Amino acid sequence: MLDGAVRRTLARWEESGLLGEELAGRLRAELAEHAERERVRFSRLLLAATAAVVLVIAAVTFTAWIWPDLGVGARCLVLGGLGLGLLVSGARLERAARREVGGLLQTTGLVLIARACGYSAERWEAGTPIGILTGALALLTGLGSFL
Repeated sequence: MLDGAVRRTLARWEESGLLGEELAGRLRAELAEHAERERVRFSRLLLAATAAVVLVIAAVTFTAWIWPDLGVGARCLVLGGLGLGLLVSGARLERAARREVGGLLQTTGLVLIARACGYSAERWEAGTPIGILTGALALLTGLGSFL
């Protein structure tokens, strides 16, 4: 790996006199700390990916079981709630220096909200108060994600 190449290079530079013993020791210590941080980061990523797969499987199983029994209004609320939850989660992750994951969550949230609006168009007629409210929320959500 790269750590081995860096260690060999440090040893070679130390032998040739380019680096002093103290500086080489400090660089080796920093390299060991960095390797430990990377190992922990990879472990967390692996755990998060496993949890995500389990959650997706559970969500698909639950949805396949309950979806046919839901009415159009309930489908709209489920999709809208999930979309809003993903949108908010993505915004929080984006601020926490996880821009890629946050952006994907926000995009998925917007797609779910758009699908909820599609279900609401089937459920409520244009001009009704709930139809206007749903359309306004969809518009504000879409505009708010770009600000």
